[in-house]
Amino acid sequence: MKIICLLAAHLPVQIERQAGTPTATSLIVGGRPWDPGAVLDCSPAAASAGVRLGMRLARAAQLCPGATFVPAREAVYREAHAALEAVLHQHTDRVETAGLGYLFADMSDLRVPAGRDPAQADLELARSLAREVQQVSPLDARIGLAPQRFTAEQAARATRPHGWCPVQPGQERTFLSPLPLESLPLDSEMHRRLHLLGITTLGTLAALPRAAIVRQFGADAGLFHDLAAGRDPRGVYPDAPPLVVERSTLCEPPLRDAGPLIVRVARLGESAATDLAQRKHQAQGITLTLEDETGKTHIVSTAIEPPSAEVDQLKRQAVGLATRATLTRAVTRITLTLYPLRPAYLAATQLALPVLSAAFSAPIDARGRALQETLRRLRQRFGELIVIVASLLAPPGPRAIQTTLDAAGQPLALVWDQRFHPVARIYEHWRERRRWWTQPVLRDYYRVELRDHQVKIVFRDLASDGWFLERRWR
Repeated sequence: MKIICLLAAHLPVQIERQAGTPTATSLIVGGRPWDPGAVLDCSPAAASAGVRLGMRLARAAQLCPGATFVPAREAVYREAHAALEAVLHQHTDRVETAGLGYLFADMSDLRVPAGRDPAQADLELARSLAREVQQVSPLDARIGLAPQRFTAEQAARATRPHGWCPVQPGQERTFLSPLPLESLPLDSEMHRRLHLLGITTLGTLAALPRAAIVRQFGADAGLFHDLAAGRDPRGVYPDAPPLVVERSTLCEPPLRDAGPLIVRVARLGESAATDLAQRKHQAQGITLTLEDETGKTHIVSTAIEPPSAEVDQLKRQAVGLATRATLTRAVTRITLTLYPLRPAYLAATQLALPVLSAAFSAPIDARGRALQETLRRLRQRFGELIVIVASLLAPPGPRAIQTTLDAAGQPLALVWDQRFHPVARIYEHWRERRRWWTQPVLRDYYRVELRDHQVKIVFRDLASDGWFLERRWR
């Protein structure tokens, strides 16, 4: 395996520095101290004062009173990130976004010509990628190349600005050994206990027996020992569909009446929904952000249940949000954001009514008549009460299960109801990463066929490291 890590650390901070924000002070990106938002990014000086990503801005101001606070320009950051991503996509389609300016790419398919030194080929590949990145972006983006994901990331962090660092197969442990223990994503208690034992580098941790580390700190510590020793079973997970589809417009002159505002929002909703439908994704949430002439933002959001790509429906949802917004000042900018959901995932959890399936491509009024006919048949067969009760019930939630995994971390068998279900094949694997509402989602999904020919959707919640079975109505 050959993995590239492209790292533009603190991408929002870098962009704001280049935009002219003073360099002598700590910098916090996300808004002003009195805004209700959270910290999107911060400079190393602010981080050393205790500021953390996701922290409330008011709390960050208390910890770092001398910091400069700037509003987040997420569209600018995403554009800069997309430029870096495009460089990797020129070489492979297996590209994963781990964060803004934080990318992994699987370059295993790149073959070294016969007779050529592999080490020299890796060096030239890393140097070439660094050169391509510098041509499209002024950011300090660094390249790490290694056979494993963790080693590639540490190589990118260790190299010089705008530099590159390849690590050859078999040299992972030698490279990692002198790195500090802070390189691992340890919780504070485990970090403290390891330091008390005199373990301060990855080399000293890797030198200990793995079984002893697991007995002392639990099963999760086994992965940290593996990473320190240069063993990382994780691969590169190509990104799921775009996280958001966004449309924005400046209002010149500013809009003071509700009528023109609703017209503008309706146009944005139609444009964004059309784009979403063309991408064959479905929206599960919609957010409207209105900025007034004082610079204050007003945000209203709603979930879309069930998720939809219907242009008229999403347009109505956008207009509904505009009517809910309460404004006392003229609006200078309107931003509408749709959150897509992978169609393959929805196909496994939503069942179409048989009568409707034939009329799916029919006009909306025909679909309405088909739905009415289906409901009439259901009432005739089961009675009015059953239809009413069914309309009040929600689909069943995911079910916690046990799994056995192969060396790459993919499911070999599933266990529920005290029964063992071997996996015959994995049809599809994708990652869902969403950060909206109050609960971020980070999951690895698998569409698998069991030996009894059942097809199931299972996912691993990367936050809790638990496995779940998606359930649907029978």
